[in-house]
Amino acid sequence: MNRLIIGAVTALLTPDEPKVTPDDRQELAKTLIYTNGAFTPSVSVIDGGYCLAGAVMSLSGVKFKNSDWPTIYGYWTNRTKITLIDCAGNSTANCRVVLKAWTQNKYFSSVITADIEIWQV
Repeated sequence: MNRLIIGAVTALLTPDEPKVTPDDRQELAKTLIYTNGAFTPSVSVIDGGYCLAGAVMSLSGVKFKNSDWPTIYGYWTNRTKITLIDCAGNSTANCRVVLKAWTQNKYFSSVITADIEIWQV
């Protein structure tokens, strides 16, 4: 498989190194405890677990045909949930497309290049 499929649209090329950020809900709380006239550093963890459905995939330089761009743009503006098939052939349902930036390709006017995020929801 080696192609990225977003809903009904197949990207023209395999995007460079997709980055996945998990939804990890833990924080390091750094505090100072005042005792007997002195401050002592203290560290604790606030752990709200993690949420598999909250992962975000960031993709840079994804190329689409001009004819497919209205569909991708529509997924974003209409907040349409789509199924993503990544370059390894893994399918993930209930995803949202978030457009971060896009440009008309300077040399190939029939190509739109976009930076997008895919949110699992």
